[in-house]
Amino acid sequence: MGAIRLIQKPENGQLIINVPDEMRDQALVIEFHPVREEQVHGQTLAEAAQAFFDKLPAPDPSFNWDDLNAYEQ
Repeated sequence: MGAIRLIQKPENGQLIINVPDEMRDQALVIEFHPVREEQVHGQTLAEAAQAFFDKLPAPDPSFNWDDLNAYEQ
């Protein structure tokens, strides 16, 4: 299983984390840092990636990939 990002507000200074069964016996790294407001309500990684790819030009169907071969030049 990959990394899990957890954003949780402490209650009375405590966090309770339920570990998924497949991670139960694995070593875990837990880091704490305060969250800025725009991090919580900003774009997700998927949304940011989609916005990036939407800005790229459409692929040119007549592009010759052999032009990229630096070994023949």
